[in-house]
Amino acid sequence: MSCYVLISVLYLLILISAYFFLRSIIGYGYGMLPPPSKTIEDIDKLKNYYDSDKFKDKTSEEKKLLVNSHLTKFFKEYYIEATEINIKNNNKRSNYLYLAQATLTIAIIVLLLILPPFSIKLVNYQKNISRNKESISMPNDEKKPESNQVEKDPASTNVTDAPTKTPLDIVKESEDKPMERKDKK
Repeated sequence: MSCYVLISVLYLLILISAYFFLRSIIGYGYGMLPPPSKTIEDIDKLKNYYDSDKFKDKTSEEKKLLVNSHLTKFFKEYYIEATEINIKNNNKRSNYLYLAQATLTIAIIVLLLILPPFSIKLVNYQKNISRNKESISMPNDEKKPESNQVEKDPASTNVTDAPTKTPLDIVKESEDKPMERKDKK
């Protein structure tokens, strides 16, 4: 009985481990930097913005510094945001992987606890089957086939193996012979 409980616990642990493993893989969106084409597009927009009438009083060097400081701030924010998202996701994933590993380890321990009793039951079952085969024997009047003879399958009888007398022949023979009395006085 306890062996079946442990087998149920083993299956449950394997399912839980599979759940944790799948949770560590599925459902995460990572923060990424924008593609280079978008970055170039943003740089062009910044240059056009600083070239507008609002910044006519600025020199070209000052405009370049403003564009660079704005891009630096922009990329820092992107890096910070993406890194925070990735750290949270990686922490969740590593936690789920840890739980999957822990439940799988427990499942292996349960499996090792199940193996000895299960093996003993299997050996005893095989011994019982061999004892039952030995206790079933053929009646004495039937002969066992010798090792060099092939045992015939009753389902595969040929026409040549059929008896030469039909039941009707046997009845006719018995009518021809006088009946013998068994209770002779």
